[in-house]
Amino acid sequence: MAGFAVPGLGRDRCSDWALRGGHIAERAGLFVIICRGKALLVAGATFAQTDWSLHGHAAFLAPVGVAVGMWWGHVNVGHRHATRQIEHSANPGHLARLAFTYAHLPIVAGVVLAAVGAEGTIAHPGDPGNWAEAATLIGGAALFVAGNAWFKWISGADVPLSHLVGWGLSVALALASPCLTLLWLTTAAAAVPLVVAVWEHRSLRGGALPA
Repeated sequence: MAGFAVPGLGRDRCSDWALRGGHIAERAGLFVIICRGKALLVAGATFAQTDWSLHGHAAFLAPVGVAVGMWWGHVNVGHRHATRQIEHSANPGHLARLAFTYAHLPIVAGVVLAAVGAEGTIAHPGDPGNWAEAATLIGGAALFVAGNAWFKWISGADVPLSHLVGWGLSVALALASPCLTLLWLTTAAAAVPLVVAVWEHRSLRGGALPA
């Protein structure tokens, strides 16, 4: 944001940056994969310390579903479009900074927040849901979907309908959270990115733009 300002030399301009779209997309994708991997390690470590039960296994599998949905929804379309846009943009530095830096902040924050919620759910799957747990479990999924929608709007000039539906589902689930156990709450949180990813994938089977 400061343009790498150096006294006596002034500020750098992002229009002067020589960037390759594929390289930037790969680096951003790897960073998100590392975050998702760390979240799965935390879930696995928590699961290893609990007694084995049907509810415990289900509570562990739900974060795995979240990880699959987030990975699928993040790399399936957005990176392809963003790579193409950067390579053909008159100012690739500006587009890369906006799409792969700023728009990835809520994406990574959503991954971390969902991981925090999953840790508590695995430890106590039968506990009743509450607003605090909804803020982490559902809020993490909603924040990820919102960041992903912003990212794809930058790279594709449109907000996918699947992501808007995902946001609507998140709000509905958050409102219903006091009526659910943590197990059902984390399962519902896993459904949000999975629904968004499957919807988007099916809408693109014919090669169309995101729907």
